[in-house]
Amino acid sequence: AYSHGGDYVSGTSYQIRNVEQPWIDATDQDSNMRSASGSPEPYSRLASYFARLSYNYRERYMVEITMRRDGSSNFSPANKWANFPSVSVGWNLTNEPFMADRPLWLDRTKVRVSYGVNGNQNIGSFAYTSMMQGIAGYMLGVDTMTAIAPGIIPRAYSNADLKWEESSQFDLGADVGLWHNQLSLSLDYYDKRTNGMLMTMSLPAYIGNNLPWGNVGNMKNSGFEFDITWKQQLGDFGYSIGANGSYNKNVLLKLGNETGYQNYDSVHGTLGTISRAENGEPFPFFWGYKTDGVFQSDIEAMAYVNENGERLQPDAVAGDVKYVDVNKDGVIDDADRVKIGKGMPDWTFGVNLSVSWKGLDLSANLYSALGGDIFDATRRADYPLVNMQTYVLDRWRGPGTSNRLPRLTAEADGGKNQNWRSSDLMVYDGSFLRLRNLTLGYTLPESWTRKALISKLRIYLNAENLLTFTSYHGMDPEISSGGTSLGIDKGVYPQAKTLSAGINVTF
Repeated sequence: AYSHGGDYVSGTSYQIRNVEQPWIDATDQDSNMRSASGSPEPYSRLASYFARLSYNYRERYMVEITMRRDGSSNFSPANKWANFPSVSVGWNLTNEPFMADRPLWLDRTKVRVSYGVNGNQNIGSFAYTSMMQGIAGYMLGVDTMTAIAPGIIPRAYSNADLKWEESSQFDLGADVGLWHNQLSLSLDYYDKRTNGMLMTMSLPAYIGNNLPWGNVGNMKNSGFEFDITWKQQLGDFGYSIGANGSYNKNVLLKLGNETGYQNYDSVHGTLGTISRAENGEPFPFFWGYKTDGVFQSDIEAMAYVNENGERLQPDAVAGDVKYVDVNKDGVIDDADRVKIGKGMPDWTFGVNLSVSWKGLDLSANLYSALGGDIFDATRRADYPLVNMQTYVLDRWRGPGTSNRLPRLTAEADGGKNQNWRSSDLMVYDGSFLRLRNLTLGYTLPESWTRKALISKLRIYLNAENLLTFTSYHGMDPEISSGGTSLGIDKGVYPQAKTLSAGINVTF
């Protein structure tokens, strides 16, 4: 038998994205006019060279080395190309001579280590240069000597230094198989560092144009993942139970601006910015005021004073939100805003169950997320001016009626007290458990299907998102908002509950 084994693979790829979208308007109009036009999709090119070298010694020691060199038209000629290497090493202890007398129940023991770098070029085309755009109402002249005429202006500021976002990741893992691999376990630790994150740059508002893209930050994600599965066949009856989970700690190492922080996501105007990026914190997190509930009486509101006996909220009355003077300066203002939650969960879990008996089969998949928060931005700050949702029935209506939802006011911002400023009253526990998939099937006996020249026929019923267990009152705790809006519920359409039936036929 051969002691050594290996292989080598190399290749190239070239991707082109340039799609024209012509269209014709043939609507029946009184003028009998017809129009034809079109627009191009973003133009981009991606060229890649890659190679992989694998080596295996007696199924004990395994090494794989990979190298990629990618070039993207999304970056300037000086920064188009970048190299992305990776290496992985595996050690199968089970095949070592000193493991020859191992217990019979121990089938497999393997240790893995890997390190690699990959890139991200997901930005718009030509973001490194200054694109021009035409406008119909460009104002020329000064004072009373002005005229409005068509014109061309830069679409955004350019950034010739724009380059690939790079992520390096270290992994350390182990795999174990027990009792003829009926029980399998995997455990991994990872540390991922992202450098030069592709984001819009933080510049003063007076620049008067769209913000340019830049490599403006560094981020770290670290944690561990596990996977455990038990499967067994007992005659015609078989089953398997699997569970997996991961813990992730996210930290923004460097935002890349002078202040080390940036506020984002202004919703409904009066809420103010409700998310924030800051060095040393998760990216992003919710930013707002801490509260101590709702004033239950005018006397309580008047008694809320600072060290000098001055009212902290001079305009507050019964039913208004009670804001906390976090920095103890005797004034409730923007300096009292703090971290009030985060959208990224600490833990995610999955459970897979399957049972089969003769022709019957049943499978289920559950998913859970723990430790994340939801900022409910669906509670319109201007709700006196719109059709109200039923949650206003739980508002403060008198002493003891509510300590979370303030009184109803005619003003869009919640009155002089500004009850609808971004605060922890809008932050809720986002943990949930969801039955994502449930399938029941029956495979007809071959003695029946062969008569119809059918090799296999299976009938099944399937349900998706059948059950969700959560304390969150909104439409869906699995918020799809990402980026700087991570965990912010803006009323995105919820995942649908789906019931279906089908037949699988194999001839």
